[in-house]
Amino acid sequence: MLKIVASGRLTRDAELRYTPKKQAVLNFTLALDIGYGENKTTEYLECALWGERGETVEEYLSKGRQVFVVGDGFFRSWNKGSKSGVNYCCNVDSLEFGSLPRAQAGQGSESLPFPPEGNTIDGEQVF
Repeated sequence: MLKIVASGRLTRDAELRYTPKKQAVLNFTLALDIGYGENKTTEYLECALWGERGETVEEYLSKGRQVFVVGDGFFRSWNKGSKSGVNYCCNVDSLEFGSLPRAQAGQGSESLPFPPEGNTIDGEQVF
């Protein structure tokens, strides 16, 4: 088993979908910066958060939002015409919110679009 521990920013707003058996799955992609200076590169991690937890946090996961994830990792290979590659993927077990996108950071604490300290919404633990 491959365990993933990663911190990155969402490349686009999270997308909530449902399986044919009506199970919720929240999909999002994280951009991960690796290295620094001239050696800095970016890799992408496709994430899935299943069930009620995905439904609960969907509205808080917008493009540019920093999050920390822990989960089970796997690789998904793909072929598109003459090109092929591998995507890094993670079924998220744990998610924590990081900083807001720069455009939203100056809005003030009343309008911050994420749960308050301790990962709670209306006094209930969401993770």
